[in-house]
Amino acid sequence: MAALLAVALVLTGLGDRPPRELRGIATWYDANRNGTSAWYTRAGIKMYGAAGPALRKLINVKWRMEPYPVLLRSQRTGKQVIVYIVDWCQCLAGGGRERLIDLAPAVWRAIGVDLSRGVTEVTITIHE
Repeated sequence: MAALLAVALVLTGLGDRPPRELRGIATWYDANRNGTSAWYTRAGIKMYGAAGPALRKLINVKWRMEPYPVLLRSQRTGKQVIVYIVDWCQCLAGGGRERLIDLAPAVWRAIGVDLSRGVTEVTITIHE
């Protein structure tokens, strides 16, 4: 029930504080690669992401193994989806550019970006 309430807050913007946005680079990773699976994929979470340093500062939560919902919008397609932050990453893209977030392949499909691109620009909106 708490997860549904959190998603409703993100979608309606009814959080206590005004929403905050961060724009940056996203890449993808597959938590089910090499025959292993992470706790969040075993729990059925398909729309997951790992927060890079800039995003971690913005959401300012201590890791507690509880998915943290954010609204992600593709700069390329304009499509948006709720993504659950489930992990942290060091996230450096090619050329040393810091990545905002690593995303599940399912997120890339939902925002209409082909995985073969490797990187894409996104905007993340956070409601608290």
